[in-house]
Amino acid sequence: MELFYFDMVLRSCEERFEWDHALEHLQTVYRKSKGSNISLILNSLIGFSWYYLIEGPIVSKKYEKDENTTALDVWRKYTDIGLSAAQPDSALFFVAGYTLSLHGYYLGEEYEKKGHLCIEQCMNHCRNAMIRQLARCFFENENTLNYVPLKNGGEICAELFSGTSLLDRYFTSIYSETRNGSPPRKGAVSML
Repeated sequence: MELFYFDMVLRSCEERFEWDHALEHLQTVYRKSKGSNISLILNSLIGFSWYYLIEGPIVSKKYEKDENTTALDVWRKYTDIGLSAAQPDSALFFVAGYTLSLHGYYLGEEYEKKGHLCIEQCMNHCRNAMIRQLARCFFENENTLNYVPLKNGGEICAELFSGTSLLDRYFTSIYSETRNGSPPRKGAVSML
């Protein structure tokens, strides 16, 4: 079970640092989708828009000249759509909770609070044990302000993150017990 939708168009956009084009493409795919793929694409819209907003300028090394004009609006729109769904799924609770807990203040104070509630919901009610472990690890790291990866993070990340997108690699670097072959940085100051 992967958490994010990713295709060749998105790969090409990421290689060229075309964040706005990537989000336009994802929105088109979302509008045309039906069935089970829809939640995967919704997770991607929330996660990728947040990632491109926060990390995009750093990844592209363009900083203030980065092509990133739609990410904030896309993040807000699809977070609202996802959280207002009759039954948001566990993956959405994790993705929305993670992004909003870290940077929800960009959208408004109420969003940061929603993020914390989503993580709690995920920790306490998620049926997927791997996603529940990610949520618990995030919660513990946030409360201790220490980066401590999951003991079985490599296996969980291999299952949930394909490793092909920038966002997949970001989460793998956070939760895997090794970071590019290096030992974990236990006790290091968190990225939070």
